[in-house]
Amino acid sequence: MKLIQTMAFMLVISSFGQAQSIQLTSLMAAIQLAEQNSFQLKQLEAQTQFLKYDQRIASGALLPSLNSSASSDYNLELPVQLIPAEIFGGPAGSFQEVRFGQNYNSNLAFQFEAPIVHADKLAGRQMAVENRLAAESDEKTVRNNYLRNIAGLYLNILVIRQAIEVNTELDSTAYLLYNTTKQRFNEELNSVADLNRTENLMLSNYQQTRTLKASENIAINQLKMLLGLESENDLEIIDQLNNYIPDFSVVSRDPFNRNQVIAAEHQLNSAKWNYKKSQYAWLPKLSFNSRYTFANQTNQLLSGDGFSYQFGTVGLSATMPLFGGFVKYNQQKKAALNYRAAEFNLNQIKIEAATELSEWQIRLKEKSDAKILAERRAMLANQTLELSIMNYDEGFISLDQLFNVYGEYAQSKNNYLQILADAIKYETWLKLELN
Repeated sequence: MKLIQTMAFMLVISSFGQAQSIQLTSLMAAIQLAEQNSFQLKQLEAQTQFLKYDQRIASGALLPSLNSSASSDYNLELPVQLIPAEIFGGPAGSFQEVRFGQNYNSNLAFQFEAPIVHADKLAGRQMAVENRLAAESDEKTVRNNYLRNIAGLYLNILVIRQAIEVNTELDSTAYLLYNTTKQRFNEELNSVADLNRTENLMLSNYQQTRTLKASENIAINQLKMLLGLESENDLEIIDQLNNYIPDFSVVSRDPFNRNQVIAAEHQLNSAKWNYKKSQYAWLPKLSFNSRYTFANQTNQLLSGDGFSYQFGTVGLSATMPLFGGFVKYNQQKKAALNYRAAEFNLNQIKIEAATELSEWQIRLKEKSDAKILAERRAMLANQTLELSIMNYDEGFISLDQLFNVYGEYAQSKNNYLQILADAIKYETWLKLELN
């Protein structure tokens, strides 16, 4: 299925030196290019990866740790103590100086520690898991919002192009109308005011066409920015609105399964585990630890002489907080408030998610009905304009009446194009939510 879509929505990219000429043949091709090339989407994905490492860090705190340390000291002055001389066979009442230690003292130690009961670290790990899952859902939400902007801008370009075509037709019609009025003026059948009004209409259309072309160029530059393309790259859109047949039967997903709702649920779970972590901070912590040390004392470094010895310990250690300036107490109160705020946030996001999806579904249904009416209006306006021009040439209607018909034709054509684009837009938005 993906292969068929790729072939149907072909993206042609050809390189000319450093610049590229890029051709988009469909809205889906623009969305695919954005997913592959947009720097903002890549940055968003990288930010999500940060929380994966936070989860690994929190998990690592539950694993055993092994550390080593080494030191070598030179004693500038060794401590001396007076010892009764009779211990060494000397006369009673006299003392003998005894020096403790050697000039050089070196040791190498290994310390192993494994947490046995650390409830706060377990809660911290679960909190990191929920933060990661919330970030992944947030990423999908932001990604869909970004792609919705691209879809809206792409369809707006197609509307502008179709409007340019309509305006070009009107340019020709206004030109013919001006020539007809000028001929009738020469025959003294029209006034100078009528001639000026038709010329003003012709010039106004010319001006509108140039304004639309400028708007198209600006929109293309904005689209290139969203697609992650450099300004010197040429972007050609080979597409038109008539290539699309909106699917008005698209059904929205369950609003409570939307990414922003799922993200808020994980944020609530994260707040819950953060609250538990603050509670567990009051509990005792039990760890297994072991230490092995090798030591050497000598009067000359690296001499091989001196004394070497080793010792080791194995045991359990337990710690329990008693008082810390009410820090843990206030942290627990803060975590409780954060938990309540997360509950309020989840309820609000559920309401907003359901309201937004309902609005899109209603709008899509409205465009389904409006498209039929707008299509009929455009056809009737086209016929009316052709007949009105003929009637004006034959003098059956006034210039004011023709101007009214002219305006109705332009309005009906542009209205149909906008309704079609809106239908495609809402259909695309609903389908993006299904991903």
